[in-house]
Amino acid sequence: MNRFQAPKQGDILWVNLNPTQGYEQQGKRPVLVVSNDDFNELCGGMVKIASITSTMRPFPLHVQVPAGLPIHGMVKLEQERSVDLSYRGYDYACHTDSQFMAKVLKIIGRTY
Repeated sequence: MNRFQAPKQGDILWVNLNPTQGYEQQGKRPVLVVSNDDFNELCGGMVKIASITSTMRPFPLHVQVPAGLPIHGMVKLEQERSVDLSYRGYDYACHTDSQFMAKVLKIIGRTY
């Protein structure tokens, strides 16, 4: 049996988000891990993520993925949610830098 390898905050992963309802992002798509590393290790596979869309629309809760990464688009912070990656599985894409994550976490902090 494989042991679940928890992703790190700032990782961009490919995850199948189905099933979904309403306006939730669906299908296999890139997501940004926004939960911290302790949460990711301790919660048995539950991880907080925000989906990434290739649609480039200006919106206060959308943050553009930094240039130079293999994933392009906007992180949709209004669609932050928890998913069980030990059940869904994931493919690693890349990791973002600490400056980008500081910007993301500052915006998330304002939404609560």
